[in-house]
Amino acid sequence: MVAFETLRAPVKSWITARTGFAAILKNQNSPQPAKPFCTFKFSSSEDIHEDYIGAPDSLGVATICGNREFQLEVQAFGPGANTALCKLRDSIHLPSVRISLRLSGLVLVDAEPVIDITSLEDDSLVEKANCDLRIRIASSEADTIGAVESVEIAGSLQNIDDSDAVIMSIDLNTISIIP
Repeated sequence: MVAFETLRAPVKSWITARTGFAAILKNQNSPQPAKPFCTFKFSSSEDIHEDYIGAPDSLGVATICGNREFQLEVQAFGPGANTALCKLRDSIHLPSVRISLRLSGLVLVDAEPVIDITSLEDDSLVEKANCDLRIRIASSEADTIGAVESVEIAGSLQNIDDSDAVIMSIDLNTISIIP
């Protein structure tokens, strides 16, 4: 499960550093800062392929790991909004940005073009821009899946030439057979 609250600080720092604008969570219940500023919002995550289920320990607890992808919606408001989001979008190719976000567990996958959404407010145009970015993160969680305590095998094995095969040893990882 992705804990978006742990991702807020590194994403907010990246947006502020690259745009020069204050960054706040979109739809928050507090006053907006003076323009220019950015808002950001995480979409819900989706699974990328099937999760890996690790080997269980002696208590039957295994770590399940998977890749999750989500969309980060960033909007800028005020003078220079389009330029600021272009700078943010272009920064995803910088090694320093990739390393910084990767240390927080985030991997930038792709960015959509910056869209100019300037609108008329109180008889004047307010510059606005929007950019959506795809981001991946690894998610891991422990789960009790059980463990095999013992195995019983009954019957016999036959070699290709119909002679009896003898089982020398059995463990959960390998089976050795002596002809």
